[in-house]
Amino acid sequence: MRRKIVFIVAGIVAVLVGGLFGASPASAHNTFIDSSPRDGELLTSAPANWSVTFEKSVPLESASGSIINGDGSRIALASPQHGATDRVIVFPMPSGLNGAISARWRLVSTDSHVISGRVSFTVQDAMGVAPVPTTPNADAATDDTAGAPDAVRVALRFANFAAIVLLGGLLFAEFDIASGALMTRRGRKLALWAAGILAAAPAAQFLIFANDISTGGESFSSAAVDALSMTAGGMLLLRVVAGLALAWLVTMSLRMALAVRSLTTPICIVSVAYLVSLAYGGHSRSQAAPLLGVPVDVAHTAAIAIWLGGLVALILIVVPSVDATSAVNAFSRFSFVAQRAVAVIALTGVIQTVRLHGNPVNLLSNAHGLLLIAKIAAVAVMIRLAARNRETLRRHRTAGVTNSERPRDLLLRATTTEVVFGFGVLAITAILVAVTPG
Repeated sequence: MRRKIVFIVAGIVAVLVGGLFGASPASAHNTFIDSSPRDGELLTSAPANWSVTFEKSVPLESASGSIINGDGSRIALASPQHGATDRVIVFPMPSGLNGAISARWRLVSTDSHVISGRVSFTVQDAMGVAPVPTTPNADAATDDTAGAPDAVRVALRFANFAAIVLLGGLLFAEFDIASGALMTRRGRKLALWAAGILAAAPAAQFLIFANDISTGGESFSSAAVDALSMTAGGMLLLRVVAGLALAWLVTMSLRMALAVRSLTTPICIVSVAYLVSLAYGGHSRSQAAPLLGVPVDVAHTAAIAIWLGGLVALILIVVPSVDATSAVNAFSRFSFVAQRAVAVIALTGVIQTVRLHGNPVNLLSNAHGLLLIAKIAAVAVMIRLAARNRETLRRHRTAGVTNSERPRDLLLRATTTEVVFGFGVLAITAILVAVTPG
């Protein structure tokens, strides 16, 4: 079994590395198809319009463009209109274009990813001679901003998912496994850290998003207002507010020694709002059947939080706080709910896979599909470990063993391995968000 796990881990790591460094963010979502004028084209007169064709529909409010003229000056283009279809956007071009022209387009996809590209063409003067470009001015030099590194973006998404799982598992443990777990010293610290991350991570993501969509010379406040006018920015803000509300509810219950159960309703409402905003700003809305995708994604994430988060709560809080017999009983109570959570994860996972890829064969043809296969493999290992835990509990009950030390130790080791794979699943998910299904 251990040798099989080693091979599976090695395969998952290989796919993770390939997915992280092989997927280009610039082409990960809506794909550029064609342009008129085309890249490298030589024109005898300046074009009145510039049309750009994409693989998918383009929301006009998310599209912007600019050009660098032959003399090095940078000019922001007026808002585009749709062309023959909603996959084509048409920018009106300014007068006086001459020489080597660099035209840039930029889009914000429905899942908040900013993509851009350039097309270069040349406009000759009446004598057939293209002027030599001068040194670009300051605006032109700042036309492209580096933005946050991809590793930072993945780390923020991973922290966001991990905080959801951790806080969800702590609340589940408090309500269903061991009342008082949240009030332990370690439980309090973990809950406060998780709630803080739920507010801080989307706040950082909003700042990055605003920076991504800002144009040269635009103030950050103006870019933030533009971000809020878009669905993606609004969902990030909702997550910040929901995260702050969760942090306040958790802090109030801990510091004022209130029973967490008395706050069940507001905690559930805020948690659902958080998960909806997370789903609505991702592939669940941007791909096929969004009315199905969003609630399915919410159920999928909640079930993962119960399963993986519950395991973390068992290892870090419940088991160290009780005797061996109570620990085995806690594992038994958790196993009953975990089986049902796994069923939800499997069902919603199948629905999402069909929504995003259609034919299962498509999983082998793109980075998103390969990463999804790695995620499924890791989940399969977790299910196998969970089944072994259930078998250990069954044998313990059947044999009527009074000494629970050995079953507890076996369960603890297997559960720790299960958690490691679980956080590997979260890491894959953090990368999957940035890769469009093929």
